[in-house]
Amino acid sequence: MSWIAEAELQRFLSQYVEKGSSSSLLSKLVRYTRAVLNIAVDRRLIERNPARKLKARSRRRACELNHALEECDALIAQLAGSDRLIAQLLIQLGLRSEELFVLRRNDVLAGALMIDEAIVRGRLKGTKTEESAAVMYVSPDLELELKHHLETLCDDNPKAWLFPASRKDVALRPENFLKRVLKPAAIRAKIALSKNSNGKEVTACDFQSLRRTAATLFGARAKDPRLTQAHLRHSDPRVNAEALPEGNPGGSSRRSAGVREGFATY
Repeated sequence: MSWIAEAELQRFLSQYVEKGSSSSLLSKLVRYTRAVLNIAVDRRLIERNPARKLKARSRRRACELNHALEECDALIAQLAGSDRLIAQLLIQLGLRSEELFVLRRNDVLAGALMIDEAIVRGRLKGTKTEESAAVMYVSPDLELELKHHLETLCDDNPKAWLFPASRKDVALRPENFLKRVLKPAAIRAKIALSKNSNGKEVTACDFQSLRRTAATLFGARAKDPRLTQAHLRHSDPRVNAEALPEGNPGGSSRRSAGVREGFATY
């Protein structure tokens, strides 16, 4: 009976492999399936865990796209106001989109930003990991930009969104910014262009490529891979290595608030 269950579970995972699911999703599916069935074994509901030998390797090619300084300058030149500030935060700090768009007024500190919230499937939650929560150093130029931005906000409530949508009580949605602002700006700046099946120009520039850019630029200046890991706020050194294109430094674990070495400004 157990070999049948094992075969069924493998078929279940193989469906996700066929769909081109990411390594991250497949890894979670395997891990959580094993964990649930381990509980079943502990409670003597089943004799052995049929998920022990499950395998699910993603067929999706890992993307290593990151942008040169000249491309970052070209992108920034296409933006103004709060859109420009958002792009600067993405490139300089390597913020995750789910963290950036739920920043509040009181998260802007003297020379720093408090990262303590994230939005997942439309719901506010804590950050991705304990290491993701941090006080991040910002350069003097970026601090000045943030100060000017605060002065433009109508809502002076400390809990008000730093980047509100048209309705000030609603935070700007990452997917809307990506589709309506970031990608059109990248196309105008001629960054990572290709043509789709309809012959229309599209760009591969997105939140992940900008985070990867932040890792590359910071790592090139900092030299110490531990600082890069602290800057990206990764708990696992292997994740830090995956965020950096081949040839750039990975790192061992170090948690740090206010990492300054290697910081780039625009």
